[in-house]
Parts: sequence; C-alpha cells; structure tokens
Amino acid sequence: MRIHWAPDSCPDEHVQELLKIEYDFRRAVTKILLTREAEFEDEEYDDFIFNFNTLTQKFSISKKNKPFTSQLMQLAATKELKFYFED
Repeated sequence: MRIHWAPDSCPDEHVQELLKIEYDFRRAVTKILLTREAEFEDEEYDDFIFNFNTLTQKFSISKKNKPFTSQLMQLAATKELKFYFED
C-alpha cells in the first residue's frame, strides 16, 4: 500500500500528528483486508495507492488504481474506514 501526501510539505509541528493518522489508517485497512481475505484474495495489496490530504487530514483513492477501483470503493465505504475518507 502506498500513500501519497498532498501537499507534501507541512509545518513540522503537524508531522507527528499526520504520521499517526497515516499509521492508524494503514492499521485499519490491513485489519479489514485480512478479515475479508476472500474478497481481496487476488489483489496485490502493495499496489493499492491512496492520497492523503494533509490539510483536511482525509484520504482518497488514487486514480492510479484503475484495476482495483471498485474493490477500494467498497473498502472505503466500510464503517471502519468511512471516517478516514473525504466525502
């Protein structure tokens, strides 16, 4: 799983908070992927790409995920992850 920060520069005092949000997001995504392995069995988790808006502190699904878009949209709609995504 890759996460792209945009804008990629932010004040130093916010970096630790943003890193914690990213860590929590990765942990939540991984937990869901492992518990729903049958739904994602053929997918390469390393190829999933998310964007992280450092201003809103929300995630979005990268347009570079063409082969995985529908699966990732289902993932983003789960109650465990919905909080992390932009509306």
